[in-house]
Amino acid sequence: MAFTMTTFALSAPKTLAAAPTVRAAAAPEAARPSALAARSATAARSTKLMSSRRAVVGHTAAKRMQVRAASSPDMGGTDDGNVTILGSSEQWEECLAAAGDKLVVLDISTKTCGPCKMVYPHFVQLSKDNEDIVFLKLFGEVTQDTRDLMKSWGVRQVPQFHFWRNKEKVDELVGSDPKKLAAKVAEVAGK
Repeated sequence: MAFTMTTFALSAPKTLAAAPTVRAAAAPEAARPSALAARSATAARSTKLMSSRRAVVGHTAAKRMQVRAASSPDMGGTDDGNVTILGSSEQWEECLAAAGDKLVVLDISTKTCGPCKMVYPHFVQLSKDNEDIVFLKLFGEVTQDTRDLMKSWGVRQVPQFHFWRNKEKVDELVGSDPKKLAAKVAEVAGK
């Protein structure tokens, strides 16, 4: 069986043999299994890589949960030391009045703040090391009352540490650097 093909450039018909057409069609068929095998191998490597990434991500998520549990008092974390957790402006006023002329260090944070969770164990250790200082923690987004407190103090970023004495704010520190926090507590306390 012969095929004729006309082109625009030439008007003479060209004859093509049937066998080469069949072979040409057969050659891609023969090549396909190796292409499919290559794609399958690539997919298998990709799946293996994704599985290992999921394992790493799962491990990272587990670590985050450990950090969160260890550093967040609302999640059944570790010892809070001498830190009092505040939940309202009334509690804040009572603690401030009860402190008298003692230095009060207030940790203002939110429950979703990663740096707040990372610095909290250091804050707890400071409360254990300085029993003559009152340490308080306020989660700013818990209630409308605590949000109003944060707004009245002009808190725009957390963690933020306020230092109070005799019901007056004497200093503040913004950030989660434990060394700066320890230095600021020592500076304001006069140690």
